[in-house]
Amino acid sequence: MKLGIARHLDLTPLFIMRFAPKSYIHQIIQSSGFALLFEDQMYPPGHAALLTEVRETLGLKVLSPRDVKEGDVQRFLNWHTRHAGA
Repeated sequence: MKLGIARHLDLTPLFIMRFAPKSYIHQIIQSSGFALLFEDQMYPPGHAALLTEVRETLGLKVLSPRDVKEGDVQRFLNWHTRHAGA
């Protein structure tokens, strides 16, 4: 659905997700898009109590980073460089 909308609007698909099936990631890549998966759910800084509650009550992996990991930034930049102007 979202890939169809991106195609209709002539947009490049960019998905940042906690989880996605490999088949969906494959579809994103086939659409010349980019998919970045995080192992943890991301929350904005300053929500320590919420993170503790989510972690303890739901048992989910959660983080509240101040910055995106350099490796994730580099992956996106590499993809962008390859696809810029394409």
